[in-house]
Amino acid sequence: FAIPYTEFINVTISGSRYYQHNYGVFHNFDSSRPGGVLLVDVYYVATFEKDGTAQGLGAVPGLVQSDGTDIDPSILEGRKLTPLNERAWYSSYAVDSSTAVNQETWLCFDDDCTTFASSLENWEILPNGTNVQIGFLRYSGSKIESKDEWLAQLEQALDDANVPEDRLTASDVETGECATGSCPTEEQWQMNDPYFQESPYQEPDGSLKTGFIVGITIAGFVVFVSIAALIHRMGLARQERRIRTAVARAVASTMGKRRRAESLTPADLQKHFDSMDGDGDGHVTK
Repeated sequence: FAIPYTEFINVTISGSRYYQHNYGVFHNFDSSRPGGVLLVDVYYVATFEKDGTAQGLGAVPGLVQSDGTDIDPSILEGRKLTPLNERAWYSSYAVDSSTAVNQETWLCFDDDCTTFASSLENWEILPNGTNVQIGFLRYSGSKIESKDEWLAQLEQALDDANVPEDRLTASDVETGECATGSCPTEEQWQMNDPYFQESPYQEPDGSLKTGFIVGITIAGFVVFVSIAALIHRMGLARQERRIRTAVARAVASTMGKRRRAESLTPADLQKHFDSMDGDGDGHVTK
């Protein structure tokens, strides 16, 4: 059997938090009697993995709105929304002490998810280990662009199903924070919100051992001394070249006027050098 059923879904993502409010409107088998509503609030938070996965915070199902903060974390315990690609995501979770397993997939047909489809399977694990499918749901939908249009279509669906106003009205939805009226407290959010928790992925302390620091210091000093010695040797070499050039020019200036360079002998050069070496130690000091 089948009865007309229309569901309006409001999804909000704010920072690390995911809010989903479902307003299901169904007709009565007897068209002369009033229809009803199925209200569900679902909440997720981001994870430290930063891969797009969200873990279930809790959910609240109900046929009528209620007051209070009786969100039930066990409904979504262990449940995660896992993105498969940019247009699809998957969820699998166990309920009732792992005696029932559900899996759900969502698929958007374009980048803006203006149209989408979803499927949900419910499986029961019997005591003898047999797996029996106990439910299956498949539906498709489209995105409603404006808030006013969304509320207008919801109001029309409530009227078509003859839902009494004390059950739900569009005004209740517009002013209410949650579909069921039972919203998680800030304390409940912070128990799982990664912004208020310490990440399990911590870098170790960046301290250095004394031996390593001493080794780096000594190595740096050795490099400094080596560079200084090299600069000193290069300076001496340049100074020696300048002196040699000066001596050669002095000799050329005094002898070039008297004799041609081709006629000079080693003995002539030695005699001239000795005349410049006043103390006879073999070095020119002035």
